[in-house]
Amino acid sequence: ASFVMACAENGRLNLDDRIGTYVDGVAEPDATFRQVLSHTSVLGNSLTYTYRPDRIDELAGVIRRCEGATYRSASAQLHGRLAMINSVPGADVLSVLEPPAPGDPDTEREHYTDVLSRLAVPYAVDSQRRVFVSQYSSTTLTPSSGLITSVHDYAQFDLALRSGLLMQPATLAEAWRQPIDPASGKPLPHGLGWFVQNYNGDPVIWQFGMGENGSSSMVVTLPARGLTLVMAANSTGLVKSFPLADRKSTRLNSSHVAL
Repeated sequence: ASFVMACAENGRLNLDDRIGTYVDGVAEPDATFRQVLSHTSVLGNSLTYTYRPDRIDELAGVIRRCEGATYRSASAQLHGRLAMINSVPGADVLSVLEPPAPGDPDTEREHYTDVLSRLAVPYAVDSQRRVFVSQYSSTTLTPSSGLITSVHDYAQFDLALRSGLLMQPATLAEAWRQPIDPASGKPLPHGLGWFVQNYNGDPVIWQFGMGENGSSSMVVTLPARGLTLVMAANSTGLVKSFPLADRKSTRLNSSHVAL
């Protein structure tokens, strides 16, 4: 989302343009960037919300066109720019690295090898509540999954985002604004890349992720208070018991607040 919002800010695309006008072969060529990032679709006179992270993968080709680099390369460059030293653009990165020039040290490979060697061991729980070592399900980087990072590194990204380093405050405010269904006049729960809700008058910006049998994460930002909570786990236990993807209303219940 941050890549697309920055591209829109720089005039390289319009959020209401159709994705099919930028890249060929996408599953939803008539969907707009705004619709994909907010997980919405037009149905008659209504704007409907359905959380489908796989739709975001279609943005990889757009980001490549805008950034002049593959999504993996653009992500790696951003990690370096923000000193995200424990972030790896996909578990398979070692298989796609270009060899260094003759005589040059292979520092990039050495760095990623070191980070991957310190990766947390994933765990899963079976139907008998027995815990066992599992495997991470994401093996490559896509816009919807596969990033390896740390809580500290994500904090670096969050600070850059909220300080205006990645996009202007007005652009971030647009991303963190709830879309409105024109038919009902009601706000929908997902902005442009983030869930956007309110609790006791304060905006609450959040997002989550879960890989089958081995990882889960959640980020909650309170922009009015300058606070961000970043959580990561080497199991699905952090978010699996909460119906976060099925947010139909814009009211945070007590279990989400407790989390």
